[in-house]
Amino acid sequence: MPVDWQTIRQQFTQEDIDHMKGVTGGSLDLGDCQSVKANAQAIYDQVSSGQMPPGQPWSDQWVANFKTWMDAGCPCP
Repeated sequence: MPVDWQTIRQQFTQEDIDHMKGVTGGSLDLGDCQSVKANAQAIYDQVSSGQMPPGQPWSDQWVANFKTWMDAGCPCP
């Protein structure tokens, strides 16, 4: 089953978005599809290992959603 950007976007909280903008000097915006696409492998590495988001790792289903979206080429609207 395909996973679209809207599904992926909902997996990032506003706190996640603000935190990553702060630690990356604004270069990673988890609320922006193109930014997430450009950093997809690094994001996947972190979420699949339970390193991100801090204190609230993603469920296996959310990790699988991200991988499915990534494998489909990270389609953005």
